[in-house]
Amino acid sequence: MNVQLASMTSETLKNTLTVIPRHVGIIPDGNRRFSRLKRITYRMAYNLGYSTLRSIMKELLRLGVRYLSVYAMSYDNCTRRSSEELETLYELIVRGVNELSEDEDLVRNDIRVMFFGEINLLPEEIKRRIEILEADTRQRKGGILGVALCYSSLLEIEKDRDGGSRPISYKSMPSIDLIIRTGGQRRLSDFFPVNSRYAELYFTDKPWPSFSKDDLIHVLTWYQSVQRNFGR
Repeated sequence: MNVQLASMTSETLKNTLTVIPRHVGIIPDGNRRFSRLKRITYRMAYNLGYSTLRSIMKELLRLGVRYLSVYAMSYDNCTRRSSEELETLYELIVRGVNELSEDEDLVRNDIRVMFFGEINLLPEEIKRRIEILEADTRQRKGGILGVALCYSSLLEIEKDRDGGSRPISYKSMPSIDLIIRTGGQRRLSDFFPVNSRYAELYFTDKPWPSFSKDDLIHVLTWYQSVQRNFGR
């Protein structure tokens, strides 16, 4: 890590980084591994991961990123995780939706919130809160926070073909420029594959709750050095 970069304020750093991705995708993996490493409960690890996500989201906004896609839960997560783990994740979703509805940074930057996936798999109360948040932010034009929740690309493509009321990720969001995956896995795991077709991929072994602003600066500095060809 460049110590000089790490010590900069967000505004100074924004002026120093010559290439800021328009759209960043995050796969915040490694929460359960973090809980084992630190010998804490899954609940504690997921809550720390949530706090990390809030912090990184706000830093990206300050740096000028206006489109952010986050992999909250895949379809398989929603259908295969234990009831105990799902209960913890549902609590975080409720907390997240409530805090996003009052988030001053989203209001200031005119950011719309959209959810992509099989929302009907969620408890009715969570679904209702999501629909209210989406409706309340629908008129915002400054950018989009897209959340993959119970997401399956195959089901999304099928719904797009057959028609449906839920938004479609690749029709709603621009292509992703940079994807960050923590937790040590080197795969995309069905993360918005249509929008990810020319994304630059950054993988780190660091579990998500340990990912920091300094790590983000390192990734964005690396991104500046990438020669993007888009198939040319």
